[in-house]
Amino acid sequence: MSGVAAPRIARWDGQSWHPLGSGMNADVRSIISRVENGQTVIYVAGTFTSAGGVPARRVARWNGQSWSALGTGLSGGVESLAFVDHGAGPILYACGFFTHTGGIGGQLVNRVARWDGEIWSPLGQGITDSNGYATSLAVFDDGNGPALYMGGFFSEVDGKPIQGLAKWDGSQWSQVGPSGSPVPWPVNVQTHNTPTGPALFVLGGGVVVRWNGVTWTRYEPTLPSARVTEFYDSGDGPQLHVGGGEAAFHTKIARFTAAGNSGGAACGDFDGDGVVTQADLGILLANYTCTGAPGDCPGDTDNDGDVDQSDLGTLLANFGKECG
Repeated sequence: MSGVAAPRIARWDGQSWHPLGSGMNADVRSIISRVENGQTVIYVAGTFTSAGGVPARRVARWNGQSWSALGTGLSGGVESLAFVDHGAGPILYACGFFTHTGGIGGQLVNRVARWDGEIWSPLGQGITDSNGYATSLAVFDDGNGPALYMGGFFSEVDGKPIQGLAKWDGSQWSQVGPSGSPVPWPVNVQTHNTPTGPALFVLGGGVVVRWNGVTWTRYEPTLPSARVTEFYDSGDGPQLHVGGGEAAFHTKIARFTAAGNSGGAACGDFDGDGVVTQADLGILLANYTCTGAPGDCPGDTDNDGDVDQSDLGTLLANFGKECG
């Protein structure tokens, strides 16, 4: 990396790259940081079994000087890490392809586990369908306290029929919402601070949906190979960006300001390309009857908090026209 030997992990100081010890012996899939005793440390997960020459099965900790293992580690690849505080202090959670803690003879954890600073332990029975696995973790407070959300390719968690997205409240697993996630196989779950407050974003199969703790909102169209989402304000209001897959790209799915839809969205241009087209009609129809606060619903041209006949009329009146 810029002539610096940094096996699979490096630090950027604003001007140049630096190694973290001698790095990892295999892939890194997740990095998370936190402050411990006044010092920023990072936790790294992936498919490695050695960190800086120290035996570390799939998860390791960097204190700024050296690497250390987290107990006996986990038996298979780790895809995602997250810290959650359910009231007794932050706990590290991991998910992925592993089935046990450590190596042979370790405790059964079934693709998701927690680290309390001393030992790894299961979350109930974990993912209980034989071919299931998890790809992503996020922390979101739906009004009932912070909870862990797990996305992936599974259809049963803790013996319950839960597909693709599950919530752990610190003691039990449940599906998200009365009917579960609209995305059957999420590859990524993330929490973003939107203009209308924090929300959980779920991405999979080229579809992005948002959960505010009460209702789902769907964004479309997007791209089938997308894997990550991020809110970014380039100077004209916060916008959702989506990227990943075989080629680098980003797309502005919808535009929101603190006051809700603006600019092109007010005349029906929801995808921000400057023209009201079939794609914009698809976004409105996908969110038809959506209700919420102003700015919550893509397709809400008049910014009254719902998508209805009035919004459809505005879009059709501007169909094929430039607006913005």
